[in-house]
Amino acid sequence: MTAQPVFPFTTPFSAPLYSRPPKGGYPYHAWEGAYIRYEVDADAVRAILPPDLAPLHKRPQANIIISRWRAAGLGPYKEAWMSLYVKFNGRSYMYCPFIFYDQPGGTILSISRELWGFPGKLAHIELNYEQEQVLGYAERPKGKRIATVTIFPEANAKLEELAFYPPLNFRLIPSADGKQTPDVAQLVELPILVLE
Repeated sequence: MTAQPVFPFTTPFSAPLYSRPPKGGYPYHAWEGAYIRYEVDADAVRAILPPDLAPLHKRPQANIIISRWRAAGLGPYKEAWMSLYVKFNGRSYMYCPFIFYDQPGGTILSISRELWGFPGKLAHIELNYEQEQVLGYAERPKGKRIATVTIFPEANAKLEELAFYPPLNFRLIPSADGKQTPDVAQLVELPILVLE
């Protein structure tokens, strides 16, 4: 009888880029960020949604968050991400069509794409306090601004004020042999993040 091979969680085979996430997810600490919610063009939203997803609101809404994280097992990183409020099978979600990371080594980019389907790319991201305002921005490449968030903070937001729903991502892995259809095309639901 041949023994079943023992596989690492990911590649490289002898030195995986990241380990299996702990049960319950990675513990995050010291999060801070700038968040805005706004209305977006309905035709533009429909053009970037996967099949079977629809805008949650009659006038579609999105948010953008530019933030700084510290995560055990992943190290510190910055991100800028957009979410669209959508519905799927009668439930409400936040669908992420764009997300950018700034982290030396880029482990968060790999794990978020491979495991959870976040459509991550690398960018230069800053989150700074200037006078009485918080300024967050993302550049790709550096010097070419793709997103800017400026807020005048008065108090820390409560989670229920942010209208968070579970993230829903579209994980897509193309065929290695050039077939037109991908090897993996699936919607991935993540448990809601709890920020403390």
